[in-house]
Amino acid sequence: MTIHRTLAVALALAAIALAGVACEVGETTGAQRSTAASAVADPAASTDAPAPTTEPEPAPTTAAPVTASPTTEQAFNGLRNGTWLVGDQIDPGLHRLYNTEPCYWARLSGFTGEFDDINANDNVTGYFIVDIQATDEGFELSCWGDGAEQVDGYPDGPLTPDSALVPSGVYEVGADITPGVYQLNGSCYWARLSGFTGEFDDIIANDNADGQFIVDIQATDAGFTLSCYG
Repeated sequence: MTIHRTLAVALALAAIALAGVACEVGETTGAQRSTAASAVADPAASTDAPAPTTEPEPAPTTAAPVTASPTTEQAFNGLRNGTWLVGDQIDPGLHRLYNTEPCYWARLSGFTGEFDDINANDNVTGYFIVDIQATDEGFELSCWGDGAEQVDGYPDGPLTPDSALVPSGVYEVGADITPGVYQLNGSCYWARLSGFTGEFDDIIANDNADGQFIVDIQATDAGFTLSCYG
């Protein structure tokens, strides 16, 4: 779920690019100028005829200003795809986001695009929580579609050990998922978490499972992440 999966992140982003995901470019319009043709004197005309006149050019018109695209959550109840300045365009703290399609996110220390700029990152699907730090310079989000919806918590209510399905996602223990013994089945990665920064230190315990597996989520855990394939 963190930097050790950066190669998977790069491949996912390459697949997105090949799928035809395009950046939205705003069009700038300009005023068109129209110049009237000058009158041409007839050589056969009398020399007493008045000199030809040139019609004045119409004053150029000014195009309406282009309105910039929203840079925060103004366009819809969510966070748009892009890279945002922490403290200016996006607030630090817990962000609860939801998208039924895959998303990539990264907390950044700079904007060079180099590996060292990544404080933490992850590929997620469904409901997820990110704790953006005040010391982060930026936050990057790339989801299928416009971005991710901002929600107050897991939309389908708290999961329990009796839930028929635990979808892939990142959950807050006690609010989004209740502690207890979960018997699950699938090809999955799971982790019990002490926080939501996406850093290695947040991982209390984790495993890759294939087939039936059992996880005992503790009441003292801050969160639980599950990522299943197939």
